Amino acid sequence: MSSDITLYTWNTANGVKISITLEELGLSYNTEPIDNYWKNIQKEEWFLKINPNGRIPALTDGPQRVFESGSIMLYLVNKYDTDRNISYAPDTPEYIEQVS
Repeated sequence: MSSDITLYTWNTANGVKISITLEELGLSYNTEPIDNYWKNIQKEEWFLKINPNGRIPALTDGPQRVFESGSIMLYLVNKYDTDRNISYAPDTPEYIEQVS
C-alpha cells in the first residue's frame, strides 16, 4: 500500500510513538524534522497551516492533516490497519481500553 505521508516531528516521546506506529504498520513515509526546542519552527506560519496548535507531532497524508499524537495514531490504525494487527476493532471492549 502506497501513501503520501509526511511526519513532522522531533525526537520527543510523542514524536517517536508516531514513528513506531508507522513502522509497525509497514507504511512508507517522509520525516520533516521540526526543531521545536531551539528554532521554534512549529510556530512558523507554514507549520501552523498543518497544526494550528503549533505543536509536534503532526502528520499529513495527502491533503489530510492530523495533529495530536493520540489522534494521529487513531487515524493511522483506522485507515491502514484494516486487518487489526496492532489495534482493536471499534465497539469492542479492547478498543475502549486502547483509547482510554
